[in-house]
Amino acid sequence: MDRLMDGECSIKLCRACQEVNFFNFVYQSPKETQNPKDPDPQSSSLGLLSDINDRAPTCDFCQLLITTAQERFQRWLSRRKAPLPFNYECDGPMPMEWVGDMIRVRLDKAFLCSFSVTPDPGWDAWDVNRVHAYLEPCPWYGDEFDHSLSFQPFWENSRLSDHIASHTEPGLYGSGRFLKPELDISRLQSWLHTCLESHGNHCERPEWLPELLSPPNLRLIDVVEECLVPAPEARYLALSYVWGELETGQRWERSLTKKKLEMASAKGGLLTAVTVPQAVKDAMNLTKRLGERYLWVDALCMVQDDEMEIMDATGKMDLVFGGAFAVIIAAAGHDATQGLPGIRPDYPRKVSQKRAAVASVPGCGTMSLMQNVLQGSPDHLKSSKWNSRGWTFQERLLARRAIIFLPNQVYWTCEHALCEEETHLEEEMFPSVHRPFILNQRLGCNDEWDDGEDKFTRQAFKTYIVQYMLRNFTYPADVLRAFEGIARRCSFLTGVSLHWGLNEDMFDQDLSFRASTSQDRDVMCQVECTDGTIAPVPYPTWSWMSWKGAVGAKIHNEDLYKLRWDKKDVRYRPLLRMYSLLSDGNVREITSGPPASITVNSSFEIGQQEVKGPVVLNHNRMYEDLSTDNSPTETVIYDTGMLVFWTSHAAVLTQSSDGRDSVLFIDNGDTMQTNARFDWSWIRSSKKMVDYIVIGRHYPIGEVEENGWDVLAAEADLTEVNKYRRVGCMNISTKDWERLKPTWKMIVLA
Repeated sequence: MDRLMDGECSIKLCRACQEVNFFNFVYQSPKETQNPKDPDPQSSSLGLLSDINDRAPTCDFCQLLITTAQERFQRWLSRRKAPLPFNYECDGPMPMEWVGDMIRVRLDKAFLCSFSVTPDPGWDAWDVNRVHAYLEPCPWYGDEFDHSLSFQPFWENSRLSDHIASHTEPGLYGSGRFLKPELDISRLQSWLHTCLESHGNHCERPEWLPELLSPPNLRLIDVVEECLVPAPEARYLALSYVWGELETGQRWERSLTKKKLEMASAKGGLLTAVTVPQAVKDAMNLTKRLGERYLWVDALCMVQDDEMEIMDATGKMDLVFGGAFAVIIAAAGHDATQGLPGIRPDYPRKVSQKRAAVASVPGCGTMSLMQNVLQGSPDHLKSSKWNSRGWTFQERLLARRAIIFLPNQVYWTCEHALCEEETHLEEEMFPSVHRPFILNQRLGCNDEWDDGEDKFTRQAFKTYIVQYMLRNFTYPADVLRAFEGIARRCSFLTGVSLHWGLNEDMFDQDLSFRASTSQDRDVMCQVECTDGTIAPVPYPTWSWMSWKGAVGAKIHNEDLYKLRWDKKDVRYRPLLRMYSLLSDGNVREITSGPPASITVNSSFEIGQQEVKGPVVLNHNRMYEDLSTDNSPTETVIYDTGMLVFWTSHAAVLTQSSDGRDSVLFIDNGDTMQTNARFDWSWIRSSKKMVDYIVIGRHYPIGEVEENGWDVLAAEADLTEVNKYRRVGCMNISTKDWERLKPTWKMIVLA
């Protein structure tokens, strides 16, 4: 290994490794040039880890495997908190057996990217793979989502001009390159320059943000003068980071307040007025080294003790982060004190890129397999503290360009490209590379959701909900505000308003999200009143925003949408008229329902639908009509988060042992098995009276033929008549719904 690191390129392999065609393992050539006698290998067994260890002194690749496994094992031990299985004790080298079984090793290829050597779409592409080594059984299996050892091709003593891709030679695209402990700023500058010069409006003016409109009263940090300034007509960078767990006093020390604003706005005054954490200092340093002058940081550019400013600014994060020239993502540490790895000599990256020469390729030179910098999940963006926080979710999505700092390397993403320091992936550097494709999930800055889907579309929006609801919040009430930038961009792109996170044109369908084992958030949300003041409102249980944990948004039904709105087929209009209840008792219509001339279903009798308002909730628990002739008395009006609508309703004794697949007990002694799913904390094995409320037609995924009704399971409010809270959801056939003997009534859903 040391010999190789000194630059020598002789190939030293054991018999088992000589039998592996490493070149074909890494590169799959276009079909036109493939040799049918030289099949593409899918996997290869290298035998027992103990045998590989015995061969290591005379085989460079075996030595590379043993060294990499040992490094990975020691890192895993240092992070593991739980006891080792079967009281296993290990403070020495990598064990050769685990829990009683000898460890075996197999190689698999893992697709990274593909490209063609001609713009002609008729030619097949080169595939470039990474080599993954799997240990079976694996000590760290189950503790990390990526348990393989990963290697990539590296061409010894090569320059970019040496390997021009052709139909018979793959070139350097997709192969590895060396990293240094300190970041090479010129590479970041190259990524930025390439994006500006080559990507055009795809990145500068994407479809979801055609105009760069700065929010009013935007402040920026002038990194040259080290002070706050009103946002000039100049481009700026923004920082996305995590504050960390701070005491109240520490939080205010690191924040801009009304008292600090004057000093922080004077030249050189920012670092005196505010205790600036290292991540912000490093971002200021990086901004200057990139040749830029202005930086936006939330804690320093918004007055944190001005409630109205915070309310206004946090509602426009799409303009702040979308308007930024690039967003610096500090995802390497647990808080803001750790800074950006590689920016300062006293905070270098710990990079391991050991390699072994494995193949001599005529016309190309010597190919080595080199350790990927990212070995396992602990240093993956998916495992970072940054990726667990609620506010950071929209900050990355809203970035047109992002520079992502992880412990071992920096990644670049924009609307057109994806790059990393350790691999040649810049298509502009390779004129012979055409139509490149990169598997986003293979890079450490992405997870299983990052499949290149167009941003802010209806389909993407549903995915965002699932991802977002797994995030954590210091203040649970922030869940609406921290998603508002995404909601504004989705609404802009689709032309459809969102009401508490639900599309108004498919409102009836969006109501039937699944929150099987989640818990109600049960916190107050700050909403803006008509006079600009703020009012606290409980999060509505009918919105996915009210729930914690895994939430399954209903998949967008494109065919139903087209029939409903593109073709204006009234048969597919929402079943019910639904209204938003305002604080003065008046209502705003959300869904209009079908025309009176349309027959919904012979077994479903629709009664009164219109709610005129004002609606007065009955605090005396008297059974009376909610619609009254009282005139509204409030002059300051806000959305209460409650829905009002007429619908079909039934109250049934229900039992659910595990939160799903519940049994309904009907009055005549019959029982009915349903797919109703409940909040785990609300219903266990005991029987409860549950109110069931029809919210719309049920359409199976991808179908436009209705199949019964979508129904919410609800809990009656004990203080106000006809007011309910959602506790679950199900779909039911029309025939079974009839068995419940429903009645038509007005519902207030809180």
